[in-house]
This record gives sequence, C-alpha cells and structure tokens, in this order.
Amino acid sequence: MDRKKLVEEMQDFLAKGKFSSSKEEPLLKYLEWWLRTQITGNYSGWQIYHLFGRFLVLAFKDLGGNAPEARMFRAEYLMCNGYSAVPSPIDPSYNLNAHYDLVSTVSRLMAKVTDSPWMEQDIQEYCFAQLNVLKQVFQEFICQTYTLAFDEIIKEYRGPGFKAKLGTVDLRMLFTGGRVWFDFAKYNPRSAKEETVVFSASDSTPWALDFGLQELSADILFAIEMIREAAEHFVLRYINSQSTLLQA
Repeated sequence: MDRKKLVEEMQDFLAKGKFSSSKEEPLLKYLEWWLRTQITGNYSGWQIYHLFGRFLVLAFKDLGGNAPEARMFRAEYLMCNGYSAVPSPIDPSYNLNAHYDLVSTVSRLMAKVTDSPWMEQDIQEYCFAQLNVLKQVFQEFICQTYTLAFDEIIKEYRGPGFKAKLGTVDLRMLFTGGRVWFDFAKYNPRSAKEETVVFSASDSTPWALDFGLQELSADILFAIEMIREAAEHFVLRYINSQSTLLQA
C-alpha cells in the first residue's frame, strides 16, 4: 500500500459518505488533502500504514498553521467538534477529552477507510503512549503507598477523606459512591498556576486495578513529576499523625 493508493481509498470513502459521526468527514477531508499535497516521497508496501500515527502528528501540527488551506480545514474541524483549539494526537496536556476523542475517532475511521481493523489499535498504541505512561506512574503510586496503607486508610478516612501535603504536592483523597478519588495538585511556575491530575478507583480493594484518569488540568510531564513526588513523601506515619481531615 503506497501513499497514492491510500489517498485513493480516502477519496473513495469520502465519495460514499458512510460516516459514523459528523466528526469524521471534516477530519478525513483534511487528512486526504494533507497526504495528497503536503507529503513528498512514496512510502511503499505497508510502511505508510504502520507509520500513520507519526503522519498524524505532522498533519495536526500543520492544521494549527497559517496556510490558507489549513485555516479553512481548521475552522470546519473546530466547528464540528466544538473545540477552541486543535488538540494534539500525542500530548493530552490540559486537554484530555479532546485528545482522547481525536485519537479514538481517527483510529476507528482509518481502520474503516483501509479495511484494516488492526490499524485502530496500531494508531492508538502510538498516540496514547504518553497517556499510558501517566497511568503506569499512578499505578506505581498505588503499589508504593495506597496498597500498603489500605486497611488504615479505609478504617480512618473512608467517611471524611483526607488531605496531606506531600513535599510540595497537595493530595486530596475522597470516598464517594463506592470509589476513591485521588486529586493531586501543585503550583507550576512554568504556567504560573496550580495544576491538577485526578484519578478514581473502586474503594473495595487495595490494588485499585480498575482506576481511571478523570482529569488532566496539567502538563503531562508535570503531572508525572507530581505523582512521583507524592509517592516519595506518602508514608503511613505521615497520614496517621499529620494529615488534615476533610469535611464529609
């Protein structure tokens, strides 16, 4: 499959108009134009399939540019999605929902366009890489702290929750609806504001394997630093003796 053939498949899909949502058509229009006019060279065989996540990074960098065509496609894309800015396909910082929606939409769409179901997973593995690192760092936090202190936390704080200063990180933990919420917050001098990252998990087990990322109002690298700093300072003695209970 070379670049020319992929462009033809995109054009054929556009002509048929079998879109699953209103978000897909402006996205595919832009990607078809971009791949046809902005990329030089011919990628032979299946290479372009496996590199598509990387192409996507370049395409969305150009979509935020000042070329007349980019401004036209950008206006249509933003209007259909209700966004104020073009999200990144690889960086979820400050814009988690838009990032997730973009990657999910384009990966499903390209799997249909190329009739290659595996392409959905291939694109997601590349584009969600930073997000997965953040989740892995949070799981390290769980293993180093929450799992070890689970019995004491549930006994003492399941009702009111607690907050603690862990180094320069504020950790707030709340229990509601059968879930525990981990809210990490810290002032970021680079953005001159407090930034937060929030996870939640079932409060029934100490391993929290069903945890999910709920909010990322932070630069993703800063969020990773926050969680690691909190893990370093989170010890059972500190919780028992120095935490300030939250109101129920």
